[in-house]
Amino acid sequence: MWPKLSGLWDNAGSAFIPFLDYSVEIREVLCSTNAIESLNAFS
Repeated sequence: MWPKLSGLWDNAGSAFIPFLDYSVEIREVLCSTNAIESLNAFS
């Protein structure tokens, strides 16, 4: 399991790290928006 997670981090880390530059409030809005869009995708 851990090798898969480390591989995932190696592949997605460069896309995820810039996300951390946003303030906590903006990250919460972005994450909640993604969750809502995911729910709507199955409707």
